Amino acid sequence: MNCIATIGMFDGVHAGHIFLLDHLRRCSVEAGCNVAPIAFTFANHPLSVLRPMAAPRLLTSAKEKAALIEGVGIEAVMLNFDCALQSLTAREFIVKLREGYGVDGLLLGFNNRFGSDKGLTFNDYCRIGHECGVEVVCAPEFSELKVSSSIVRQLIAAGNVAEAARLLLRPYNIAGTVVSGNHIGRTIGFPTINLQPTDPSKLIPATGVYAGEAMLADGSLFQALINIGHRPTVDNSEEIRIEAHLVGFTGDLYDAEVDLRFCRRIRDERRFPNLTSLRAQIHSDLETLRDN
Repeated sequence: MNCIATIGMFDGVHAGHIFLLDHLRRCSVEAGCNVAPIAFTFANHPLSVLRPMAAPRLLTSAKEKAALIEGVGIEAVMLNFDCALQSLTAREFIVKLREGYGVDGLLLGFNNRFGSDKGLTFNDYCRIGHECGVEVVCAPEFSELKVSSSIVRQLIAAGNVAEAARLLLRPYNIAGTVVSGNHIGRTIGFPTINLQPTDPSKLIPATGVYAGEAMLADGSLFQALINIGHRPTVDNSEEIRIEAHLVGFTGDLYDAEVDLRFCRRIRDERRFPNLTSLRAQIHSDLETLRDN
């Protein structure tokens, strides 16, 4: 066998995905493949084409997903899911992998399905693959955790970022650019950055205050008190804002790239009677951040 591959959305690259990718890597070594194994994935969610109104927010941008996949020793090939790709039958898709990328082995997750022809079984994929010169094998089921991208999305949407981190094997993150705010944080002694997410399709956690970390472009890491919400004490904006106070940081981050990582939720967002009360609560939140 020259090259073995797998295919999937891999949104979040969670524990179940890592299990599959690790198995793919082991299969490649055991088969003596002379090129790195490949994970074919999609820059956009298939539902964004099939049923746009039902398309979920994403856990990982295309760039983040590729980096996570390549981090476990797998080459990531990003496909654009469009009407042309959606119309391919299983046979046509397997031929595309064989002729375009030299794939002669295909590892499928236990519940993986592809191709426009409906109702195909794993045995059907094996038969079609054999006819096209591609050996199709089934990966074992991941049984250590009940995990899926949908479950992780539900947790993050509910603010349970700690449990989401357990399933992702890392804290959930949002990367973006620091934009100008109204400087209220600075006036009460807690300067904050306002983050504009790089990928507008990324899922934003539930409103509230979170303990987390901020990684700057130079790799430096700071504890961060992150607020997601409408800022009811300040202006009660209709727009959801992402703000973070970086503990111990001094300087200007406007237009800089920052990666916020959510470790746990501290409390709900709520309205305070005045800025003095807000300042006292932030002091309390920072004590909670430092104590854990």
